[in-house]
Amino acid sequence: MKQTFNLTDTVTTEVEYPDDCDVIYHNVLKFNEYDLPMDFQFRPSILDIGANVGMFAIWALKRWNPSIVCCYEPLKSNFEFLKKNIENIPETDTKFILENKAVEAPSNKLYVGRSNSGQASFYKTDCVDEDFEEVESVRAESLPDAFILKIDTEGCEKDILINYFRRKFTPALVIFEYHSDKDRRFLDDFMYYNHYRILCGRVYSYRWGLMKYLYNKIQITNEYIGDE
Repeated sequence: MKQTFNLTDTVTTEVEYPDDCDVIYHNVLKFNEYDLPMDFQFRPSILDIGANVGMFAIWALKRWNPSIVCCYEPLKSNFEFLKKNIENIPETDTKFILENKAVEAPSNKLYVGRSNSGQASFYKTDCVDEDFEEVESVRAESLPDAFILKIDTEGCEKDILINYFRRKFTPALVIFEYHSDKDRRFLDDFMYYNHYRILCGRVYSYRWGLMKYLYNKIQITNEYIGDE
């Protein structure tokens, strides 16, 4: 499937994706599920872990005009769409780095999603099939610095955050999906322990949602986070 997405009032790009990912296209690029009430006076760096076919990367290009976006996507079919979608972007000075790799994977077996490619997971849940791909994984500690960290890995979010936070650099914004109620409760405690406060989020069910956290030491006004 192909869709035309407006990067600016005068610049468009073509986004191509499997038919079963139409819901992802609408959630990310039409309904702006990753948006939050914050702008920057500079061009942030972004680390996109679980990049899928590149929809968040393209949305972030429009939203924040980042200096660099590093994308990690292990599923080969998704990665081919990711490359094509980034190549389709009209000339931009944003640098894109694409890696066909997982991050902190518990094994080399990535199970194929049952309903869409965004459900691919290293864990055998009711959302995956028996089919799998063997993929390469890297450690979170080896990843580059990023002002904005986005993670959607169908269950690996906890291990990625724990190990990425062992580095000296602290992201200002962290956006992640959770895929179990146990992970949600652990990650909320973990983020507050590491001096983050929740900005906003979306709960789809008790075991699935999207959360957005801001590093507590960044100076922002109450219009963004509410009164103390």
